[in-house]
Amino acid sequence: MAINVIKKLNEENQTRAKNRKNTSEEQTLINKANDFVNTYIMPKINIYDLIGTTNKKEEIIYSQNMTSSAVDMTILFAQVNEENKAPNMLKDEEIGFLDKGDVKLKKDIANRIRESVIKQFTYNTKVNDYINKYIVPMLEELSKDKIIIYDTESKEKETSLMTNNTMQLVKKYIYHETKESIGFSIFKYLYDEEYTNDWNFLFNDNENAKNEFVGIVKDFLINNYKKIDVKNIDKFDIEQYLKASTK
Repeated sequence: MAINVIKKLNEENQTRAKNRKNTSEEQTLINKANDFVNTYIMPKINIYDLIGTTNKKEEIIYSQNMTSSAVDMTILFAQVNEENKAPNMLKDEEIGFLDKGDVKLKKDIANRIRESVIKQFTYNTKVNDYINKYIVPMLEELSKDKIIIYDTESKEKETSLMTNNTMQLVKKYIYHETKESIGFSIFKYLYDEEYTNDWNFLFNDNENAKNEFVGIVKDFLINNYKKIDVKNIDKFDIEQYLKASTK
């Protein structure tokens, strides 16, 4: 994928945080963002549905973390102005939404922020679920063909280690290729509908896209597995490797 949205979002958040001063104006913005999140976002998030537990302490922690993330994103949106436009995030008529009385506009932006926040907190689970259902059968197939080492039933120490490392390699690759989807709703105007539908497969029911990505992962392993030091996968930088391989 061409753009690392989450990295971009974090960098912009950090830059703005450094530039912000502890003033009454800043505190007013924080208060408005908190009110916006508590009114339009958090009431629409069912923590139980996300984490599947009735542990109240855990629910409170999740709620606090999600609220904090939503507030940060709201501030990011709110700081877009006429001088500091971000056309991939907001159209001109959406700028200054916190101070407008347009409830429909506020709900639309709230939905976008909520979608991204939920993705952040469910992403790892979605990746693991996808791997178990779609990727593992492909890994077993490649293992039978002696293309990779992947045998979860093996008692041999070396094979067991390589099996675990192969899975770590696969996860690194999948994270690299799919993490951008977390920010689709934030940078709404950067992507067309077809692109988001295809690359949002971790979070939607697009079976064609899910199965097509299996083929992408399979091709990556066939073409690169023997070139990578899988034994030392912890030190492997997937981003640098893929950049180098495209030169």
